[in-house]
Amino acid sequence: MKRIIAIVFLMLSALANFVASQTRQIAKAEKTTERKVIETTEKTENTELNLSRERAKIISQTVGEQPKPLSLREAVEMALQNNPDIQITQKNVKIAEFDLQSARGAFDTGVSAATDFERAGSPLTNSIFSTGNSTIKNRVLTNSVRVEKPLNRFGTIVSGEFSNSFQTTNDPFNSFRRSFQPAFGFSLVQPVLKGRNFDDARRQIEIAEKNLNLTDQQFRQRTIEIIAEVQRAYWDLAFALKDLQVQQDAVRDTKEPLETTRRKVEQGLTAPIEIVSIENQVAKFESAVYASFETVMRAQNALKNLITADENSNLWNEAILPIDDINLEVPEISLGEALTAAYENRLELKQNETSRVINEINRRFYKDRTKPQFDLKIGYTLNGFAGTPNDTSFNFGDPNLTARVNELSALAKLPPLPVAPPAGVPANLNGGFNKLLANLFRQNFNAFQFRITFNFPLENRTAKAELGKNLVEAEKLDVEKRRISQNTAAEVRNAVQRLHTLKMRLQSAQKSRETAETEYESERRKYNSGYAGSSLFLLLEKQKNLTSDKAAEIQIRLELNKAIAEYQRATGNLSKEISNLKNLSNFLCN
Repeated sequence: MKRIIAIVFLMLSALANFVASQTRQIAKAEKTTERKVIETTEKTENTELNLSRERAKIISQTVGEQPKPLSLREAVEMALQNNPDIQITQKNVKIAEFDLQSARGAFDTGVSAATDFERAGSPLTNSIFSTGNSTIKNRVLTNSVRVEKPLNRFGTIVSGEFSNSFQTTNDPFNSFRRSFQPAFGFSLVQPVLKGRNFDDARRQIEIAEKNLNLTDQQFRQRTIEIIAEVQRAYWDLAFALKDLQVQQDAVRDTKEPLETTRRKVEQGLTAPIEIVSIENQVAKFESAVYASFETVMRAQNALKNLITADENSNLWNEAILPIDDINLEVPEISLGEALTAAYENRLELKQNETSRVINEINRRFYKDRTKPQFDLKIGYTLNGFAGTPNDTSFNFGDPNLTARVNELSALAKLPPLPVAPPAGVPANLNGGFNKLLANLFRQNFNAFQFRITFNFPLENRTAKAELGKNLVEAEKLDVEKRRISQNTAAEVRNAVQRLHTLKMRLQSAQKSRETAETEYESERRKYNSGYAGSSLFLLLEKQKNLTSDKAAEIQIRLELNKAIAEYQRATGNLSKEISNLKNLSNFLCN
């Protein structure tokens, strides 16, 4: 019996020692946990302070210290005014205008003038007619002015020319020592076959007009693309800020259960390890905050890159704050109406049509090139003359010479020479400038010209090849039109379908977020009131679900706003949806 009692006593002693040892270990562990909790709390408070400072530093360095409220309309106007792509396409329009002006220069009136002077000396080799000079000296000064005007109809070319030649000479055979020879003429060249209905000059003008229209359409197309890009960047920034707010709210909302848990730990109602769980969740939320910060920074830079003129703009040092309502109204339009609007407004189709017109212009020209060249030229010229008689000229009417010749003729039984007319020049040619003008317009020395020119290559392969190439290009444009129409229809169908799908998804996301809010608020009240069925794990799960649902709703709303912009672009109505775009109107008119 004593042995049994001793064994029981030993067992009880050992159990007591074991319990005491476990109690000391638990107490030590609790003290260690409390110490870690205190250290963690202090560390958390310091971390929160550091995080706040770090956020402010990041914002000032990467986003900007000065906030700048900005509406979507203002962002679009700034982009249209400053975006380099818009400026480049606008310059292309200006270049096309100068190309048109250059093409019209083919029908400008041309004026040309020329002055020729010639001085020549030649030997007088016949001594019979020599007057004591061994050299004949001639000086000729000619001035001419020509005016030519191509007409922009029928390929007609009209020209007029005035010339005046002044000559001095000591030639004994020339009755005039000085003479003036003016001429005033008109001519007209008229193509009968090739070049009559169409020629290269008229072709270049029509093509330049269409190219100007095409360049303007390309400018409008790029404008719409820039507007769409600005819209997407604007909504990216707006929703990035919304998402950042959601993540910051999640960090903020964890403070209340953190304080509640600390009180419970102090009261011994819960284990200190619960604080560690909350801190773990806070750290995850903080990580999400930094990720959202990075998204905001990228969205800021993307929008600024679209709306600033260069890297030195003051806007880079400001934080853009979108102020437009993010809840855009979803267009209510049927698929048929959307397709009709796209076919009427899409600039790609209009550009294809303009290219088809240019192809038709070239076809007319190349078809005209296959005709033979058959031109008519009509000319009429008025000539005048006046001068001073040459006193040194040889006189065949010398009476002594005539008498000697008659004596010789009588010996040879030949008839005498006829009586020579008196030496001198006609009175109407003897004079100066006034006399030559009178002779010019009296039309005593006029000339009429009529010429026919015919030229036709027997094979004419170049013109036929160009015409064949043009016909193939027309077929190519027809295929491109079908491709553009098909792509347009596919884009419109996708845009309309995406609008309907995102609209329904947004409704589901809103319902899910509202349900998550209700569940979280209910669980939060239970946890704060100490309800037995509530736990920190459930509260944190509800909070994570709510944060996730908020982020999902924001993402769907962002996709919906972008889908609205894409729908407007697909139907060609994007610029119409932007109200009061004064700069756009100015750009399109200049």
